[in-house]
Amino acid sequence: MLSAVDYLERDPERRPFPALVWGRLDLVAECLARGALDGLAVPVDPMELLARLRGRSAALASSLPKDLAAELCLDAREDRFLALLFQAGPQGLSRSALTWALWGKELPSSRRLDVLVSVLRKKLQSSERGKAIEIRALRGIGYALKS
Repeated sequence: MLSAVDYLERDPERRPFPALVWGRLDLVAECLARGALDGLAVPVDPMELLARLRGRSAALASSLPKDLAAELCLDAREDRFLALLFQAGPQGLSRSALTWALWGKELPSSRRLDVLVSVLRKKLQSSERGKAIEIRALRGIGYALKS
């Protein structure tokens, strides 16, 4: 059986991969050695997982120039969304990972993420410099920045 890590390592464009993994301690250690950002041994404490996700997203520095962020009037969540996608690279992030990082919980049947993306796309298109940044939907997966 092919593990998710083996699958990601097959394609050089997917490395390094932004993943927080959890499982047996030996598997977590292997994933960390192969490029995962963080890992937790099971059983996972949901509060620790949430704290690590929030800490990771807060630590990300947006690749968006600060003057452009100000020009576009981005709020903290919009700026963090773009920072997450810049960090993820061309493979992007799943809807689930984005909602956990932005709201701290899964949002079943919620359109909040879609509305956030729609607002961001409009803001980016309103600026000549912002037009160079394109958010693309990964059908059935999530979002990525067009490379």
